[in-house]
Amino acid sequence: MLLVINDHKSLGLLQQEFSSNYPFLKLSFYDKPHGILEATEKSHQLSARMLVREVRNLHHSGTLTINPDDTVYSIERAFRDRFNLNVQVCRRNTFGWVQTSGSDLVTLGEQNEIGRTAVEKKSPGTRNDFLDDEY
Repeated sequence: MLLVINDHKSLGLLQQEFSSNYPFLKLSFYDKPHGILEATEKSHQLSARMLVREVRNLHHSGTLTINPDDTVYSIERAFRDRFNLNVQVCRRNTFGWVQTSGSDLVTLGEQNEIGRTAVEKKSPGTRNDFLDDEY
């Protein structure tokens, strides 16, 4: 997939575009960076309503190519290095969303499949709306 990043998009729109290709994953944006295999505290999470220009100092546009065989960490690193955006990939689990920080070296395709399996095992009547839940 190609994800176009520019100052006029909201973080929520980037989340939606990413999740349209990886329905059991989502991007969460933060006001501070993290290292490999590190989680980010929820208190640093940014609102999906914010525009890209509001959360970064570098204001160049570009396209990020994201493939199922990319690792979570490689995508998180590309967001930071190329676009000055701090991102955690989160995966759907049985109860909501979890940061994939402990499995940063797993591919997006594998993470998405893990999420799919978790959702399929959910009991009937539980919510599955990624914009309503937070990790």
